[in-house]
Amino acid sequence: GAGADGTLGIRAIKEAGGLVIVQDTSTAEQTSMPRSAIATGLVDYVLSPAQMPEVIQNYVANFLRGTLAGVAPMRIEDGQALAHILAVLRTRTGHDFALYKRNTILRRIQRRMTVRQLDSLDAYAGFLTHNPDEIQALFKEMLIGVTEFFRDPEAFELLASQVIPELLQASTPQDPLRVWVAACATGEEAYSVAILIREKMEELGLQVPVQIFATDIDEHSVDVARHGRYPASIAADVSPERLKRFFERADGGFAVIESVRKMIVFAPQSLVKDPPFSHVDLITCRNFLIYLEPELQRSIASVFGYALDPGGYLLLGTSEMLSETVPYFELVDRKQKLFRRLEGRSRLAALPDLVSTTWGDRPSDRARTLPRHPHLRQELERALLERYRPPTLIVDEEGRILFTYGDVGSYLQPSSGETGGWHVMRMLRERLRVPVATGVRHAIHQKAAVRHPGLPVDGRQPVDVVIRPIDRPVALEGLLFVEFYESAPRSVVQPPPGAQVDPTSTRRVEELERELQASKEYLQAVIEELQSSNEEIRSTNEELQSANEELETSQEEAQSMNEELVTLNNELESRVDELTWAN
Repeated sequence: GAGADGTLGIRAIKEAGGLVIVQDTSTAEQTSMPRSAIATGLVDYVLSPAQMPEVIQNYVANFLRGTLAGVAPMRIEDGQALAHILAVLRTRTGHDFALYKRNTILRRIQRRMTVRQLDSLDAYAGFLTHNPDEIQALFKEMLIGVTEFFRDPEAFELLASQVIPELLQASTPQDPLRVWVAACATGEEAYSVAILIREKMEELGLQVPVQIFATDIDEHSVDVARHGRYPASIAADVSPERLKRFFERADGGFAVIESVRKMIVFAPQSLVKDPPFSHVDLITCRNFLIYLEPELQRSIASVFGYALDPGGYLLLGTSEMLSETVPYFELVDRKQKLFRRLEGRSRLAALPDLVSTTWGDRPSDRARTLPRHPHLRQELERALLERYRPPTLIVDEEGRILFTYGDVGSYLQPSSGETGGWHVMRMLRERLRVPVATGVRHAIHQKAAVRHPGLPVDGRQPVDVVIRPIDRPVALEGLLFVEFYESAPRSVVQPPPGAQVDPTSTRRVEELERELQASKEYLQAVIEELQSSNEEIRSTNEELQSANEELETSQEEAQSMNEELVTLNNELESRVDELTWAN
């Protein structure tokens, strides 16, 4: 199939251990369907019909042999080959799977070995090194993309009856409800949460601003989620009432209505190395932690502890449980794995684990370098950071945010739409964006700290922003600290009685202030015009994409009709031949 239907169908086949073969377009009379399947990036082979039987026979034989053998004990040479495979994967894709559960990794590598007809990890490691396309195929194989609408209905019923009403009633126009759907795959869970929130707002008669962030490591899945188009089979998971209210017919399936799609910002993100959101009220991360080793589970739980506000909720899958060593949560519902963020726990309590995962250091490597009493060292570092480090962003030369320290949530307000790679012009509050972006450029060119005093922040005390380059260690050169210091109230200094004030200087100061105010207003107007133009361009682009999709659908329908006509014509010719022979 094509589009979202094809992607979901092919992914389901691969998750079940199946083989996906597509006919080579050079041998196909009608090429639209093979091209659509190949475009998903999930196909194992592109072959002519004559080549398919041998590949299928070999795959079945290898698959049965691997299924009967199971995951064999790993030999020393296998461990070295596995380490090499994971290192190649990390170097080429930027994602480290070393702390995923070993059996999960081996099963997925074994499937690729079956497809490539290789019988040892060492042979596959050599094949992977010399075939860049196989690296991407293995990366896609490693991803977990199993999801559906309202999966585990009892968990969503708990959200609807207990969690969402409480969070909605506590929200205000100045303090919106913020939700983070981590590991969202193709978006079904994110849309399920959005639908629940819409239903509860209507039921309670509330109009509360809602921000839902849905992230996943797989950019292709995020793209599918962003379009919100799903096959007709979702009718088995979504009630007829909800289908009627929140979906519309499209391409033989269903598309989420625009008002629900606008509630969600979809973005690629790694829970292991990318900066998390902050001041979140609800996090759902379901059926992802079960694929990870306990060490990485604790690290990601620390990320969630940092992201959630006190009293916020964390919903995991029914087969998952937080380790007792994670001190940030209390259990609310054991069966549905609902947790609440504890009051009085500092957000910086999660900082040591957050630092290690962000910079790509494995926790096990870090543990080997700690002294005999690692908890004492962590407590000392935490106390020093809480005492001396202001809220800080770490950005690169382009202004992309790589990491956050401290309570920076007061200075962040993501723009609607795509996050744009966590850039300061997209993530900071509106009145901070331009000064910080220009300060980053000046700090890079001048190789010195740049200070912007008294910048206004909506509803808060003005803030002094200091941008300083990082010059040590050498590995971090080119990065910058963006530090936020709350400004002390400024008093107006009056001249002493009898002091002489130069009227020329006073007029000059007033003129400069007026010019500065005019420049600010002009700059703000230019920014608003650019944003308005950008929104219009985005709207036009979406309309063009929609029209293009409709044209593609019409073309596929016409091709399908043509195939039926060709088939019918062949049948008629056969009947004519039979009548001729009978006569």
